[in-house]
Parts: sequence; C-alpha cells; structure tokens
Amino acid sequence: MKASQFKWTKGEELLSRYHSSEFVVKHFCSVCGSNLISTYDNDPAKIGVPLGGLEQAPSKEPEGHIFVSSKSPWFKITDGLPQHGTWPGSHAKVRETSGDT
Repeated sequence: MKASQFKWTKGEELLSRYHSSEFVVKHFCSVCGSNLISTYDNDPAKIGVPLGGLEQAPSKEPEGHIFVSSKSPWFKITDGLPQHGTWPGSHAKVRETSGDT
C-alpha cells in the first residue's frame, strides 16, 4: 500500500526493526514478535502489510501465489490462481498498488 495511506495509532514505541534483505526492513512487535509491516529502502513510498495482522478481511481477492517453489511438498494449492516459483516479474510489479495502475 502507499505509505501515505498508513499511520500508527498507538504502540509505535514498541516496534523493533530488522533488515531482512538488502532493501527490506521488517517492523515487528518487540513484545510478541508479530511481523507488522515491511518498508523498502529503495521504495519509501510503499509499505507491505501482512494480511494475517489485519483485524478485518481485505477487500481485494488474491491474484496468485508467489514463492511456491519453496512451499512444503504436502501443501496443495487447489484454487486455480497463477503460481509463481519466485517473484512474478519484478519487485516493482509485485508492489504495485491500485493507485499505481
């Protein structure tokens, strides 16, 4: 999502940060360890929000599955959505928001 659409309402002082890769910074709760958002050094106008941390269901439907080459072999994807072994195209394409297109 666009970083301009996001703000912390409380608890920001409890955040810890970790560079999980060259450009990605994970922001997580220092109390329980929950991954809350990701920011991108090379694209500060965007943030990533893990869907599991939301209190309500997202309004958009999934469009596909990424990183399926590293999923557990016993997990079967049966919904018919496109499956990508790694990033589908570029990082920028994956991080597009509805306002980008």
